[in-house]
Amino acid sequence: MPLYEYECECGQKFEEIRQMRDRYNANCPMCKKAARLQPSPSTLRVAETFRVVDGKGNLVQERQVVNNMPDWRYTLREDNLGEV
Repeated sequence: MPLYEYECECGQKFEEIRQMRDRYNANCPMCKKAARLQPSPSTLRVAETFRVVDGKGNLVQERQVVNNMPDWRYTLREDNLGEV
């Protein structure tokens, strides 16, 4: 089951593991009022194609791979390769 992030109008922020069908039905653990589902960077995904090619250049295998969105703040720019 996915982990969801919530915020209540009382200011309380919390996370809960819930079924997808129940994601909008969370109550604040402090004041017991309904809490709002917050967008989370962990929900962003990037789909990439992964290809395996043999020595002759023939496509052997191809599959779709889903990864978490990379944190662009820590990637290297092309003009600064090797520098951090």
